[in-house]
Amino acid sequence: PRACKAVVSTQSTWGVGKILRLYDIGKTKLLRKCENRNFPNMIKRIHVHGERIYVGDACESFHMVIYRERERQMYVFADNAIPRFVTASEVIDYNTIGFADKFGNFVISRLIMNKDAR
Repeated sequence: PRACKAVVSTQSTWGVGKILRLYDIGKTKLLRKCENRNFPNMIKRIHVHGERIYVGDACESFHMVIYRERERQMYVFADNAIPRFVTASEVIDYNTIGFADKFGNFVISRLIMNKDAR
């Protein structure tokens, strides 16, 4: 399976096939903190911005994930309803991600939060 990664300070996020894993970088080896196996297809893109992890799937567009350190679990709290074959992506700001699909479409996806969720 194909792998992709994103590294932030002492933690590394890896996508291998359908599995998203979070590792801590130790002195001699990587220490697995947690994993999420609930992605529908192959993970192709990973971006980290603040405490959010943006995961681009091969056929199902983007998912927004948050890691809760106290519980040692990653939760998918938002995803895109329209399936897209992601080829390129970039985080614009904390709530917005821009990406392109294999058909030449460019999409800006924004998470709109109401006042109660903040």
